[in-house]
Amino acid sequence: MNKSDINCSADMFLYKAIIDLNSGKTHDIKRLIELCFENSIKLIDDIECLIEPNNYAVEGRYSIIHDDINDAQQYIEVLEKLLGPVNG
Repeated sequence: MNKSDINCSADMFLYKAIIDLNSGKTHDIKRLIELCFENSIKLIDDIECLIEPNNYAVEGRYSIIHDDINDAQQYIEVLEKLLGPVNG
């Protein structure tokens, strides 16, 4: 770790202490989409279709796995569109 790294770390610590970033954590995609709209964050048009499979993802995380997800390709295409701007 060099002096620049230490300075950046100190700056970030002070920034977080001053701003007090207390972001909530959620697996609720519907709530995340609502927060994006409330904060004028533009999303793709088909984003709402990801709300339904969210239940499968959360249940899978907690060991309740469903094998009956329909239209998986549709969800993959929407996710690829959503990640397009991120991946450049």
